[in-house]
Amino acid sequence: MSISLDRFGREAFFRSVRRAAERILNWAREGAVVSLISHVDADGISAAGIMASCLYELGVPFRARIVPWLDEGVVSEISSDAEGPFIFTDIGSSYMALLARELGTRGAIVLDHHPPSGALPPGWVEVNPHNHGLDGSRDVSGAGVAYLVAR
Repeated sequence: MSISLDRFGREAFFRSVRRAAERILNWAREGAVVSLISHVDADGISAAGIMASCLYELGVPFRARIVPWLDEGVVSEISSDAEGPFIFTDIGSSYMALLARELGTRGAIVLDHHPPSGALPPGWVEVNPHNHGLDGSRDVSGAGVAYLVAR
């Protein structure tokens, strides 16, 4: 049997998928109100739709917001409007330093396929193929990441 690093990358990726799904189930049990933030393109809107369906099926109250990018103004608005934890779909990994600075003490899940930058705050979960040696531009889309967590 041949074992490749690619196999280990896939296994680690799917462990992060399970961690995100478990976190969402915990939020459902706790009655958390989730803020769902996603990117404005077709992939982001699809990812948001998949995750919104998941949250709805679990009975998790949520507010969805579609954004073209994240900057201090947008993150400040998101933060002041939010009652509970965050789920970012198809956006977030490239803005980790900003998100950590502005939202670091609050719970969050980042489901993305863009190249990551910055350290993940303690207690956050990130599902990103790049973190496991997989190619986020070729192997899976943002909506694909959201689907894997939602299923």
